[in-house]
Amino acid sequence: MSLGPADVDRPPMTRFTAELQDRESERRFRRYNLPQQRRTALAALVLILVTNLASFGYHAVTSDARIPTAVGFTQILTNAVGLVLIVALARARRPRRIFQVVIVALVFLTAVIAVLIATGQQMAFRGTLLVVGGVVVIYLAAPLTLFAVTAFGLFYSAVTIPVWLLATDVTSAVDVPYVLAATALAHGLSFNEARRAQRERRVLFAQRELLHQRSNADALTGLFNRRAFDCRLQQAWTVWQATGRPLSVMMVDIDHFKQLNDSEGHAAGDRALRLVAGIVQLALPSGECDAGRYGGEEFACLLPGVDASRARAVAEDMVGRIRAAAIPMSGTTERGVLTISVGVAVAERGMESATDLLDAADQQLYAAKQSGRDRVAIGAVTERSTEPDRAVTALPAPATGLAPVQPLPQPASAGMTWLSSRSSDLAS
Repeated sequence: MSLGPADVDRPPMTRFTAELQDRESERRFRRYNLPQQRRTALAALVLILVTNLASFGYHAVTSDARIPTAVGFTQILTNAVGLVLIVALARARRPRRIFQVVIVALVFLTAVIAVLIATGQQMAFRGTLLVVGGVVVIYLAAPLTLFAVTAFGLFYSAVTIPVWLLATDVTSAVDVPYVLAATALAHGLSFNEARRAQRERRVLFAQRELLHQRSNADALTGLFNRRAFDCRLQQAWTVWQATGRPLSVMMVDIDHFKQLNDSEGHAAGDRALRLVAGIVQLALPSGECDAGRYGGEEFACLLPGVDASRARAVAEDMVGRIRAAAIPMSGTTERGVLTISVGVAVAERGMESATDLLDAADQQLYAAKQSGRDRVAIGAVTERSTEPDRAVTALPAPATGLAPVQPLPQPASAGMTWLSSRSSDLAS
């Protein structure tokens, strides 16, 4: 699911849980937001631990009474478990592990506060702070979904309020209704703030994704632009160097495109570019493959894991699909329809960089053009100064009454999406 211009300010989101309606986008957001949420949870845990130590130390220094052994043991245990949780959260990298640590930390926090309220002296006022403040901390600091933090906030109140009521002299204390009202207010305000914060984070993430998508996409065709394609090519080249897995590149050029622009206008040329881009994308053999507009009427295709024989078959299928689409080009070719030429190159050990592979495909494209266009040339060069080894394939002319091109599943090109006009172009 892609975001259009109308969705830039407010992407589709669920009403109450403040999540992106598109589940894949929501999963990407959670992965993206995880480091920040972990840092927030770490800061909250450290602050709680430091505050507890400072409070206990101040009480120990200023109080004349001897600290009970049980209280001292509880403090030691609390600080030890808190340190373990901080270390575990700092080292956790997987979402499931972080979720588990946070759940344990919240349960532990609830238990510790309940014990402090139950065993502490004169906890009427301080217990109020713990009962109400803990709710705010859970809503705003826990790296969980809005539903999860709401559930734990209610769980926290369900445990601490009864303990506080049992430990407080309600006959002399007049603040019980106040505490209950303050807790309800803390839930309402914290829920609203947590919901607003989570929505804003998701909106910013959606805007970031959209800007990233647009910066990598060719505005006319929706394919990768040259910069993005070069990035993908370099990544695939690095993988090929490390693993030796087959890597092929195709350069695709529309035949006589300048004549089409001159005779029928730039609007017809743009329409032809969109049609060809859609068919090129459809012809890619898998979602791992990518296509980009490399410049003008020239396209580039990246085929990781595709060897020479399969790359030739893909290129020949692509040429056949374009021809079968019968895009009119009156007065420019013998057949009167738009055609393409394709140059294919496969990575070889003699090549020094991804640029060499791209140059080899470009030389094969030149060979296909020189051999008459509307065909495929495949080979490789090990040195730029040498003549490429070529195998030029001219496809037979199509018979009349060809069946329409059957679309293949759309490859998942790193989140890139097609322009909405492409489907109508292909159908026309």
